[in-house]
This record gives sequence, C-alpha cells and structure tokens, in this order.
Amino acid sequence: MINNAFILTQEELDLIDYTVFLDVPITFHKHEMKKNLAEIVSPELNPNEHKLASLLSVLYDFNLEIIGDSSVFEPRSIFGNERSILPEDFNDRFNECLLNISKKISNPFLLSRICDVIWCNNKRNRDIAVKAIDAYAMMINKTADMLILNNSNITQDDLNVFLFIREYIARGLFINSRVYSRKSGGNENITQAIHFLYNTQNEKLIFEGFNYLTLIMAEYYPKGDRLQYAKNAEAMAEAHREKKYYDAVKALYMTSARIYEKNGQPDSAKRCRLCSASININVANGRADKMGRVAWLRTAISELRQYGGDAQLIDGLKKQLTDLREEVRSEYVTVSHPIDISELVDGTEKSLRDRSLADIFKAVIAETPIENIENMRDEVNESVKRNVFSSFFGVEVHDEAGRKVHKALPLNIKEGINDEAVIDQYLRTFEIGHQIFVNGVFEPARYILSQEHNLTLSTFSKLVAYSPIIKPEFKEVFNLGFYRLWQGDYIGASYILIPQMEGMLRHYYELSGKDATRYLDKELEESTSISILLDKCRDDIESIFSKDLALTIDLVFNRKGGPVLRHKLAHGNLYAGYCFAETTTYACILIFYLCAYPLLPHFEKIFD
Repeated sequence: MINNAFILTQEELDLIDYTVFLDVPITFHKHEMKKNLAEIVSPELNPNEHKLASLLSVLYDFNLEIIGDSSVFEPRSIFGNERSILPEDFNDRFNECLLNISKKISNPFLLSRICDVIWCNNKRNRDIAVKAIDAYAMMINKTADMLILNNSNITQDDLNVFLFIREYIARGLFINSRVYSRKSGGNENITQAIHFLYNTQNEKLIFEGFNYLTLIMAEYYPKGDRLQYAKNAEAMAEAHREKKYYDAVKALYMTSARIYEKNGQPDSAKRCRLCSASININVANGRADKMGRVAWLRTAISELRQYGGDAQLIDGLKKQLTDLREEVRSEYVTVSHPIDISELVDGTEKSLRDRSLADIFKAVIAETPIENIENMRDEVNESVKRNVFSSFFGVEVHDEAGRKVHKALPLNIKEGINDEAVIDQYLRTFEIGHQIFVNGVFEPARYILSQEHNLTLSTFSKLVAYSPIIKPEFKEVFNLGFYRLWQGDYIGASYILIPQMEGMLRHYYELSGKDATRYLDKELEESTSISILLDKCRDDIESIFSKDLALTIDLVFNRKGGPVLRHKLAHGNLYAGYCFAETTTYACILIFYLCAYPLLPHFEKIFD
C-alpha cells in the first residue's frame, strides 16, 4: 500500500501552477522521468508543486514491459514472496487523487502514465482509457516533430529516444485493443501518430527502432502496401549496413524477407536473407583476431547454405576457413602463473631412491589422482567466490582447429550448482592437477626407475598375465603399451593404450554378468561403445569400478568439454604434440592404475 502522505487534497490541487510540468522534456526512460520530476521545482519555494512531482514520481516505480503479445506493468524488483509496488497497490483515495490530477495535467509524457494507472484500477472507465491512448499518440507525435524540427542537427541523444519508445507504442496499442472492437478500426489518433512516425523515420532514414515499427505496421495496418513495408525495410538496412550494429541490421533484413515471402515475393525474400548472411563476412573480415574470424566465417557459411547462396562463394569461404584454422593454432598462447613443484619433485626422488621396482609402482599408484564430485563441487564453489563473473559468462570449448565443440551455460548460483554445471566449470582447470602429478610424481619416479632398475618388455609380463581386467588375447598389447609409457615414449604409449580403455570397460562389464551387446534393427548386433557404457549403463559401471573411477574415466576419455581422448584418437585428431600433454600421459597412467590396482598386494611377486 502507498503512503497517504503523497495524496493531495482538492484545495492543494487548486493552488498548483500546472504550467511548471510542461517543462518535462521528451523522454521514454523512466529513470530520466524520475530525475526530471525530482529537479523540476524547489520544495521550499513551491511545496505543493514539489508534492505533486513526488506523487507523479511514484508512478514510475514500476516497469512498462512487453511480454508476449501484451504490454504490461511489472514490478521493479522481487524479493522472494515480496515485490515492489504496482498500480493495483493504489487505494481508492490515491486513484481519486490521480483522477483529479488527470483533469489538470496536459503534458502527454505525464498524462499518459496518470490515465494508464487509473485505467489499470478501473477497466470500466472507457473515457480515461481513451485519454491514455490519446496521450500516448501525442507522445509519438511530439517525437516525430522533434525529428522534423532538428532535421540535420539530430544528435545521438535524440536517436536514443527510439530505443525506449517501442514499449509506449505497444502500450497504446494494447489499451486500444481492449477498448475498441476489431471492426471499429480503433483509435484514429494512435493510428495517425504511428503512421506519422513511420513515414518520418523512413523519409529521414532513421534506423533506431525502425525494425519494430515495420513489424507494427505490417501487423496492425495490413491495408497499406505490405510490399512497400518490405521495400522500405530493405532500403533502410542497406543504408545502414556499414554504420550500425550488425545484428540489428541483419534483423531488419530478415523482417523484410518475411514480409516479402508472405506476400508472394520469394526471390526478394531470398535476396534479403543473403544480404543478411553476407554481413557475417564483413564482420569476419573486420576482426583482428583469427579465432573471431573463424567463428564469423563459420556462421556465414552456415547461413549462406541455408538460404541457397552462391556455391562458388561458399567454397571460397570454406577454403578461407580451413586456412584460418591452421593459422589459429599459433595465435593463442597460454598465459600462465608457474607453480613451483620443486619440493614435490625432490620429495618424490628422495622417497623412491634405493627402493624396489614394486615400491616405485606402488608409490605412483598411491599418488594417482582420482576425481570426486564433492571435492570438485567444493573447488568450484571456492572459484565462484573468487570470480563473481562466472555467473555471467558461459564456457565455450574449441578444438585444435578452432571448431566450437562444446558450450556450457553460465552458473546459476541462485538455484544451486548441479553436478553437470560443476563438471563443466571444473573442466576449465582440469589439467592443472595432471600437470602437477605427471611432473611432480610420475616423471621423477620414471627417472629413478631408469637409473636404478633395468626396464624391459618382460618387466610387465606377469602384470598383464594376471590382471583380471585384461583379456588374454590383449596381453602383448598392454605389455608393449606399459613398456612404452615407462620408457617415456608417449606417442607409442598413447596410441597403444588409449584405445584399450573402451575394451577394458566392456570386458569388466561382461565379467560382472552384464550384457555388453547392442541389438540393432534387422537382427544385427554390435559392441556397446564407451559413450553408451558411461551414459546409459552408468549405475552398473559405478557399481563395478566405483563412482569416483567412473567419473574420472568419463572426464578424461569421453566427456564433451574435456580432453575426449578416446574420440580424438579414434577420429585421427590426436596429433604428436598432444601425446606429450600431461593429461594424455595421465590417461595412460590411469589405464596402468586400473590394470595394476587389483594386484597391489602381490606386487613383490609380480615385479620380483
């Protein structure tokens, strides 16, 4: 409920000089309106006028918004079950006071809101609704008059008016549709005002707000030449394609295309769509960064193909895109803060010197990091506290050729961070742990092993023979893979071991009594892939390997947004340099971990 202190008596209203309120300037922004009302008179010199200005300011404490096909008042803020004021919160005394004020105020920028609020609380008062519509029409006329009067001296502030006028046009039409029947033709004043504004903007090629105005003309006033609306929109877009924000120009081209198409002009519609698509090429060529050019060229190619663009142009753009993707690899470098792991390296070397082969392997297995969703959640929550913008920006993942392969939404902190969001956020720094483990534990252990022990192919022969997770027919494959890994041949180890992860999962899945066969149509069958095992069979995989191990395998080998090593290798994208990345080395160590862990109590015999 509104404080009754704002309400003016009839005696106070009769003493007010209403010409003061004629000085409120042309603006469609409620914050500007409240500011003007706060400064319009001195409270000491003109107490009654100041009291009225304060009351009118309350009418701008709620937002006028377009929701769907309706223009409605919405609260400025919502706090749980509470909200800020709306017109429905005004009591009878307040509404009666507003009704008296509406008979005195003549400035349409104030009168429209006064009459509108009165009508919101009394929908039967048709006269006040018509008065509100007429006031909205006067606002539109005054705006168009301003364009004509300023002519060549139109400033950016003048043009910004059109960014907010759409809500007021929509509101006038909304009340019009509730008061007048369809057959009546509606309020002539609002109709003439919208036509006047449209013709003025079209004549002077004023781009701001013209797309919305074109849509209004085509929807509410179809008796006019609809094709002319499309031609005007196309001409406006053409005049501003190098001057205005490209997305707004594209939207105007697409509006023109839709009107052309609805009125039997498919060729003209296609021309506008291709003009819209070609803007992507201009934006791409104007980007200084190659990754940005890749993104915009990709969009241009997609839209040109969708709209039936020239095949030669598309082929030329595809060639440019391929060349840029090659160049983009060298454009970005990692800006990093080095982590000092010298103490970890020294500690590892010191603890493993003069130890048996079994002890070295046990130490590496004990230090191998395995992911846990709750630990990941804690880390993400700490990161969110340090980086408040993580709730504003999502995550995009590009592959080595610049292709966008994964997209994650910004974190929704208010609703709580679910497991999927935790994983997407955690994957941004996922590889740091691998770098610390590989360089601080595995490499020192491998160095000690090479100095103090004789590593041969037979070193792992008993391990691969007795490991329950390795099929007998794959013993030699794993034996060679582990030998290459501990030898430091990471290309050989990666290409031998990484493809085995899917087979290992499937083999252990079958050993647990599950069926790892997919039954296809036409009585065909195939082996279940790692993606399906980690998705549709996740509960079974977690019961076999543990929830933490299943999560770790998924993040390293399968999860989009992560390294997806299994897919990289399967599709020929695991290039030589990536084989030396710490995460790739970690993947090979994880396979060693899975094969060796069940035999841990017997390491002294296996590595005698």
